[in-house]
Amino acid sequence: MNAIGEYMIVITDRLRAGRIGGHDIFKLKSYKIIPFSHNNMSLSDAQTGEEAAYISLLHTHLQSGEFYFSYEYELTHSLQRQAELRGNTQPVWERADDRFFWNYRLQSKLIDHTRRHKDQNLSGFILPIINGFVEIKATDIHKKPFTLVLISRRSRHRAGTRYFSRGVDIDGNVSNFNETEQIVVVDPIVNGTVPIAAGNYIMLAHVQTRGSVPIFWTQINNIRYTPKLQIFDNPQTGSAFRRHFETQKKLYGHQLVINLVNKKGYESPIGAAFSKEVDSQNDPQIKYHHFDFHHECSKMRWHRVSLLLNHFHNDLVDQGYFKAEVSRGAVQRVFQKQTSVARTNCMDCLDRTNVVQSVISRWVLNRQLQEIGILPPSEQLESSEQFEILFRNVWADNADVVSRAYSGTGALKNDFTRTGKRTKSGALRDLQNSIVRYVKNNFLDGARQISRTSSFSFSQTCPSILSVMSASGALRRFPRLWSTRSMSSYSLASNRDSFQMHPHKAQKCILVKGVQSPLNAVRLLSTMAGSSESWVVKPEVRLEELNSLSIKPYPRYQQPKVPAVQVKDIITDYQDTMESGTKDETKKVSVSGRIHSKRESSSKLVWFDLMQDGNPIQAVFNRKNYSGSDREFELAAKVFQRGDIVQLTGHVGKTKTGQLSIFITDSFELLAPCLHSIPTRSGLKDPEKRFRNRYLDFLVNQDALGIMKKRRDVIKFIRNYLDSRNFLEVETPILSTQAGGANAKPFATHANALDMEMHMRVAPELYLKQLVIGGADRVYELGKQFRNEGIDADHNPEFTTCEFYQAYENLEGLFSMTEDMLQEMAKSVTGSTKVLTNISKDETVELSFEKPFRRINIMENLEEKLGTALPDLEREPVAELLEICKEHRVFVSTPHTVPRIMDKLISHFIEPKCVQPTFLWGHPIIMSPLAKDIKLESGRTVAGRFELFVAGKEIVNAYEELNDPVQQRDRFTKQQNDKENGDEEAQPMDLAFCTALEYGLPPTAGWGMGVDRVCQILTGSSHIRDVLAFPTMRALKT
Repeated sequence: MNAIGEYMIVITDRLRAGRIGGHDIFKLKSYKIIPFSHNNMSLSDAQTGEEAAYISLLHTHLQSGEFYFSYEYELTHSLQRQAELRGNTQPVWERADDRFFWNYRLQSKLIDHTRRHKDQNLSGFILPIINGFVEIKATDIHKKPFTLVLISRRSRHRAGTRYFSRGVDIDGNVSNFNETEQIVVVDPIVNGTVPIAAGNYIMLAHVQTRGSVPIFWTQINNIRYTPKLQIFDNPQTGSAFRRHFETQKKLYGHQLVINLVNKKGYESPIGAAFSKEVDSQNDPQIKYHHFDFHHECSKMRWHRVSLLLNHFHNDLVDQGYFKAEVSRGAVQRVFQKQTSVARTNCMDCLDRTNVVQSVISRWVLNRQLQEIGILPPSEQLESSEQFEILFRNVWADNADVVSRAYSGTGALKNDFTRTGKRTKSGALRDLQNSIVRYVKNNFLDGARQISRTSSFSFSQTCPSILSVMSASGALRRFPRLWSTRSMSSYSLASNRDSFQMHPHKAQKCILVKGVQSPLNAVRLLSTMAGSSESWVVKPEVRLEELNSLSIKPYPRYQQPKVPAVQVKDIITDYQDTMESGTKDETKKVSVSGRIHSKRESSSKLVWFDLMQDGNPIQAVFNRKNYSGSDREFELAAKVFQRGDIVQLTGHVGKTKTGQLSIFITDSFELLAPCLHSIPTRSGLKDPEKRFRNRYLDFLVNQDALGIMKKRRDVIKFIRNYLDSRNFLEVETPILSTQAGGANAKPFATHANALDMEMHMRVAPELYLKQLVIGGADRVYELGKQFRNEGIDADHNPEFTTCEFYQAYENLEGLFSMTEDMLQEMAKSVTGSTKVLTNISKDETVELSFEKPFRRINIMENLEEKLGTALPDLEREPVAELLEICKEHRVFVSTPHTVPRIMDKLISHFIEPKCVQPTFLWGHPIIMSPLAKDIKLESGRTVAGRFELFVAGKEIVNAYEELNDPVQQRDRFTKQQNDKENGDEEAQPMDLAFCTALEYGLPPTAGWGMGVDRVCQILTGSSHIRDVLAFPTMRALKT
C-alpha cells in the first residue's frame, strides 16, 4: 500500500427520486473523493500517474452509473422480502440483501468494526446503496389515483461489462443479474376491495429477474463484430447451474425460465447448452421455454411476443403477485404472495429481455388494476392514453439504464417498449448503438471493467472511515485490462461521453458519399436516427445554397401567364377521357403544389409527384420538352427536393402507362423551400409527434386531412338538417359570471375591464331556453364548450356540440328526430347506414344506423344487473349506494353524492354494452336537475330524459325541459348543496334563469350532440384527438 493509502467517498448532494410508502428515495447527484492522507511526496512519477488514473476510473463509474439510497426504506429488498423480515430489529445494513448492497465490500471495515466491538456501533455510518434504476410516478386512470414504482437492482456479483463478464461462476452467481420489481401503491380512497385501517394503503408488487445463461461460457474479443463464442466443457457446470437455481428457488419460488437466444446460427450453441443442462437437472420446479425471439418476431411482427404470454398464461395466473396492507412504509398485513418468478435471458440479457419483461409486467399490471377497481374487468391499460405513455416510457427508461450499465449504450429494440411498435427510425438508432457498442466493448471496456470491479464506498454523513483499495494496488490487479487496445487510425477517448454525437455537428454538405470510420458512422447515424425534423444539414445551410445559386427562396407570388388550375379539376376533366401516351397541346396550364416525391431517371429526365389540397398529380421534367436554359433545368432538377412548394407550367397528358401528368414546358419555379426533412408516412406514427406537429401530420398522413373533411361534412349536414326545419341558429356568450347548463367543472378567468371573475361556458342551454321564452320557438347553436376535466380517448377540455330547443315537442318526438338525423347523417357522410368504426386500437365493429334504435330503461336494467332493488334516491341514501358499489367492486371518487354514485353505476354496468345505437332513458330525477318528471306505468317517477350511446360513447343527451320555476329553484338548491360539499361539477344556482322561467317557458324539448364523438364514430377514429385539428396537449417539460 502506498503513501496515499485509502480514500473516503462522501455523498455531497442528492436528488429526491420520490417516496415509497412514505419514505424518501434519493439518487446520487454529487460526491467527493477524499484521501485519508494528503502526503504524496514519497510517490514516484509512475505511482502518481497510477493514483490519478485510479481516481479517474472511480469518477468514470460514479458519473456514468445510477445509484439510489434511502435512510428508511429497504431498497435492496423487494416488498415481499421486507414482509418476511417483519420483526427483525437489526440495522438496515445488516438486513440488506447482500446481492444488491452495491457498496458492501468497502463498507466492510465499518461492518467488521461494529460486529467486533458491540459498544462502538457504527451503523449510522453504513448506508446500503443500490446500482440500478428507480422511477416513482404518481398517476391516475379514470381519476383514480395511484403510484407506479419501478425498481431494478443490479447484483454486485459478476458485475462486469459485456465481453468481460459472461455466464456463471462456481458459486452460482451469473453475470448481469438484475431483479426488477414493479410496485403499485393504492390510496385508501381508491381501494374498495379490502377493508383496511384508516391512514393505511394497499401495495401490490411483482418481481422478475434476468441473468446470463448459467453455464461456463465467454466471448473472446477478436475485433470482429461477432466475437468468438466459447463454451467450456467444465465438470463443475452442473453444480454451478444447480447452485444458481437453488438460490433462485429459495428467494423466489418456482422458476419460469424464458430463453430468448436464437435457435439457429451463431447463438444456437448457447441455447442448446442451456436446454441440455435444464434437461439433465430434471428439476420439477423449473419450467423452461426456449422462445426464438428473432425468428418468432421477424419482419417487425413484434405482437407475436404475446405467444409467450399464451404459453405461460396458467403459470402466471398461479404465480400471482404480492399484495399487502402498509402503514408508514411497514407491511402490516399480507393478503397474498408471489409464488414463482419469470427468469428471462438472451445473450446479453438486455434488449430482447427488456421487451419481454415489459410485456409480462403489462399483463400483471392489468390484472392488479382490475382487481383493485381502478380498471373495470373489460378494460385494459391502453384505454388511458396518458397512463399508456407513462408506462411505456418508464419501462423504456429502465431498459436504457440497465443496458448502459452492461453494454455502454442504451437498449436496442427500445422503440417497441416506448411506442408499442417497431419503427424504421428505431432500427436506425439500434444500428447507431450497435456501432458504439462495438467500439466500446472491443476497445474501451478495459477501463470500464476496472472502474466496476474496483472497490468503493458511500456514507450518508461526512465523518466516515471507509476502506478503499489504493490506486497502484488496483491497477496491478488488472494488468491485462489496463493495457486497453488502441485503434490504429483513430484517437478515441475512454470516456463514453465522447460518443454522444449530435446532429448539429454534422458536416455542412447535402450529399454524404461514404462513411470513412466508425466515428463518422456514429455521427451520421446519430443524425439519421435523430428527430425527424432535422436534415443532415442545418436549415441555414440550404438557404445559403439557394442564395448562392441566385434562387430566391421566398419570391412574391405572381399570377402565371397561363390559366392557374386546380389538380382536382384536371383529374375531373382528363382522367377518364384522355388516352395513354397523349397530351393536350392545345393549351398550357399552371399548377402549384408541394413536391411529395422525386425520382431521377437520368440527368435529362426527372419525375416529381405534386400534392395540392390532398390531390396528387405527376410532373414530368424532361430536358427535351423544357424551353428554359440548360442551367435552369439542371438547377431545378438537382436543387428542388421533397417538401418544396413549386409552380410549374406545361401540358396535361398521360404517360404510356396511363399516368395523368403535367409535362413541364415553360417554367418550373420555387415558391417556398422546405428546410426540414418530411418523414414518410411510416415514419410518423408516434401520436406524441403527430399531434404536437399537426401540420406535419397533415402533410404526411392524407387520412388525417380526410378526417377533417368528413368533420366538415358532419357539421354541414347538422346545420342543413336544422335549417331545413326552420330552426334559428344563434350565438350565445362563451364568457359569463357563472357556468350552468351541465354538471361540469368550468374554466375560470378574470375580466380586467369589469374587475370580476368569469367562467367559460360548459353548455349554452340556459341561454338557448331564454331565447325560447323570448319567442324563438326553434333555436340551435353549433359551438365550442369548455370543461376543466380529464383528457382521454373520448374527452378534450375544448369540444364542439350542437344544442337545439324546440317548443311544443316531447321526448317521443326527440327519439324519432334523433333516429332520423343519425340515419341520414351516416348515409350522407359515409354513403351507407352501416359504418365500420374502431371502439379501441385493436377492435373494429360494424355499426348500423338503421332505425329504430334499441332502448334500455336505466333503473330496471340496473336493478337487474345488481340483483337487488335500489333504495329511494330522493332521500339521498349515499351510504347504501356505496355499500352496493363496494359489493360489486365499483370505485367512486369523492365527493360521494347520489348523482355521482348513480352515474358511476350506470357507466360501469350499462354503458359499455351499448355498442350499436342505444337509447338509455328513465334516469333518476336527482341526476337531471333541468328535466321534467315523467311517471311510468310501473308507478316509478323518472326524469324526462334520454342519452344515445354508440360504440360505448354518449353522443346525444335530450330532455323534456323543466319549466316550473319553483321546482327549478329547489333543484338548483340541491345542486348548490352538492357543490358546497365538494362536488365541483354540480350546477350553480342561476337566479336570472329562474326569473326568466317565471315569464313562462312553453313545453320544450331540448337536445344536445357531441359533434366530436359523432365524427369519431363516422371516421372510424378510436381517439377524439384524431378528429380535432389541434387537440389539447400536455406542456413539454423544459
